Amino acid sequence: MKEEDRKIGPEIHCTDLKLSRNLSAHVRKSGVDEVTMMHGWIIGYLYDNRERKIYQKDLEKKFSISSSTVTNILKRMEINGYIGRRSVPEDARMKKLVLTEEGLRLHWEKEALICQMNEELKGTLDPEETEQFLRTARKMKGNIRQILCRMGVLFDAEGAPSGCEISSCSRETDIQRSDRKECDRQ
Repeated sequence: MKEEDRKIGPEIHCTDLKLSRNLSAHVRKSGVDEVTMMHGWIIGYLYDNRERKIYQKDLEKKFSISSSTVTNILKRMEINGYIGRRSVPEDARMKKLVLTEEGLRLHWEKEALICQMNEELKGTLDPEETEQFLRTARKMKGNIRQILCRMGVLFDAEGAPSGCEISSCSRETDIQRSDRKECDRQ
């Protein structure tokens, strides 16, 4: 095997591109291509947390996106009829986010597509190969988190190390925080 054929990153990148194209084709075929990936993620998050009160600030934190970006996304989702905003008794200024019937329908369509794609992906793999792949992928994700942590670039919204052992990371410095905020503004 040639050395360039042994590089993991390009193989993962190529696989991800093919998965994205496959997902896009399935979505277009199903007729729900007006839903962006972020809309789908938000719909899934709202569904998974339907027993809790979810507010805009929760989405900002969960998806690491700015308030203005979330505002625009939610406005579009409301116009499209995927979500609604409901007042809460304890604070009339706060509006919890809820899925509409259309949002629920899209959630179930998305789940069905994901199940179909997952079965297609596993199609030529035996159960042992599937389990080995999942173990390897999880291990690699953990390795990547630790590398980013050691580099000092994996932080949550409060500037604390995210996704890694705090003992193996230092807190974000004032300079790093300033640089990150500058990047967020651009």
